[in-house]
Amino acid sequence: MCLIFTTYIRPHFHQNYEKGVAQEKGLWNVWMSKRSIKRCMKVMDTLERSIENP
Repeated sequence: MCLIFTTYIRPHFHQNYEKGVAQEKGLWNVWMSKRSIKRCMKVMDTLERSIENP
């Protein structure tokens, strides 16, 4: 599963992200996407913590 993610999904995601930035849909969109990624990371972090110490 991880292999599929690193070989296909990840590079694909980065390509699309670079395209989106290059097209300059607006700094707001880029900022919002960065924020949502950070929020997702936060959620994952809290989930891991709750699993470790219930």
